[in-house]
Amino acid sequence: MADARDGRYLLDGTWFPVTHGITFLEADAETCARVLVAWRGEATMRRTGGVLRARRVEGALPDLLTTLLPLKLTSVTRYLLLPTAEGRWTALLDNAWRGSEPVAYAGAFPAQPGGMRAVGVVDVPHTFDARTRSGWFGSRAVAVYEPDPGSRWGVRGSSVSVSVADTGRRWELDEPGEGWPLPDPVDRTARRVQDRLSRTAVLDLVGALGIRALDDAFYAPDGWAILVDEVGGHDVAGNADRSLRQAQQHDSGA
Repeated sequence: MADARDGRYLLDGTWFPVTHGITFLEADAETCARVLVAWRGEATMRRTGGVLRARRVEGALPDLLTTLLPLKLTSVTRYLLLPTAEGRWTALLDNAWRGSEPVAYAGAFPAQPGGMRAVGVVDVPHTFDARTRSGWFGSRAVAVYEPDPGSRWGVRGSSVSVSVADTGRRWELDEPGEGWPLPDPVDRTARRVQDRLSRTAVLDLVGALGIRALDDAFYAPDGWAILVDEVGGHDVAGNADRSLRQAQQHDSGA
């Protein structure tokens, strides 16, 4: 029987691709903002001469997501940290025009001074059209990492994913690596590769951690978030603005 969640996306997909992947950080939003500013602030200063500023923003979830606009073509300039109803998790999104990189964030945050456990979740439908060279290569992924000062990179954990190869023709599975901390979600009996890490398995994994990834009410339950944005710097060459509509037109092949 098909899982009723298979056809759902956060906010009914109206903020895709911004919400195609979300990073969940196991700390309150203020702590996450401090770690983020300390981590990315130096790189921002080197790149543009600007600084990162954290400030509170208020509103319903769609209003909070609007603070990420405009989306940026090559370099992130804004990050949104959303408290959640679970309390222990803060959700992170950024203004990259094709969505953030939750697996990379999940691996990086725990390694920072004051860093915390992080979970990255990716859920992208396969819409790529070879004729128009537009749309998205489908992918699903979960990454789980936590601080480990004794390890080579300062973290321990792993990721699992299923995605369309860059040929756009076939799905490939990356099985959980060494140190995977959760039950193995891979169904090796599934005939199709894309079904070996199903959407239901992804949602069940993060749900066991208290993350209701598709529940709009899970995010910013008290109507506020923290926006970390770049101020005072110069524009990076090629880092043009993109509207949400432009990003979605790319997805649809328009």
